[in-house]
Amino acid sequence: MKIKKLYSFCRLLHIYISTALFSLLIFFCVSGLLLNHLSWIADDEKKSGMSEGELPTTVTQVLHRDLTVVNAIVAIQPYITEQYQLTDLAKFDWDKDAGELILDYPVPAGYALVIVDTVTFQYVVEYQQANLLSILNDLHKGRHSGKAWSFIIDLSAILICLFSFTGLVILFQNKKKRYLGAWCTVFGTLTPIVIYLFFVPRLTGVI
Repeated sequence: MKIKKLYSFCRLLHIYISTALFSLLIFFCVSGLLLNHLSWIADDEKKSGMSEGELPTTVTQVLHRDLTVVNAIVAIQPYITEQYQLTDLAKFDWDKDAGELILDYPVPAGYALVIVDTVTFQYVVEYQQANLLSILNDLHKGRHSGKAWSFIIDLSAILICLFSFTGLVILFQNKKKRYLGAWCTVFGTLTPIVIYLFFVPRLTGVI
């Protein structure tokens, strides 16, 4: 009885995980295919530009009172996020001689540099953004995609594992197909290992 409940539970889990993962699996399959064929993506389709602006009074008042790196970032960051949706500050550079604060925001297949004049409180946003296919590739790798997208990748990996294991449980429930299914599982497991061992270039013979 308990075995039947396990099979039933695995079947339901398998069905609902597959439907929940449908779009993400298609996305990772397509982007993985593109990632494996980078020559399909044109290198000359990057869009570069520049946008200028001036920090609002609410920010400049804070900077006038105490112009330090920490206060500047704390005061400027919410405004930049509101205006340009840039949230993940990778690094910053404080050039006192030039009177500039440079904020670096990497984004998938591109970047954005916010250069703030700490004297006039005017700023420039220099940016570069590639085409959609390049963005899909960086999303596939989780490159400069933020914590939320990183969570999506982790969750997808966990659900794919559950999807695979529940599929095996369902397979071994079927006496007529479990033998062939087991051999298919072994074949699918050994094939990439054999290809890696015998056909993938790798470094050997070094200490």
